[in-house]
Amino acid sequence: MSSLVLFLRYLYSVSMVFQQAGSYVSDLFMGEYSLLC
Repeated sequence: MSSLVLFLRYLYSVSMVFQQAGSYVSDLFMGEYSLLC
């Protein structure tokens, strides 16, 4: 049972990391786009 909880916490942390990385990449892309325009 505890392994399931650990797995869920792992998935949650991974999804948080992907959210932060996605927002960072989109901010970077928007910055480059505004420089090009």
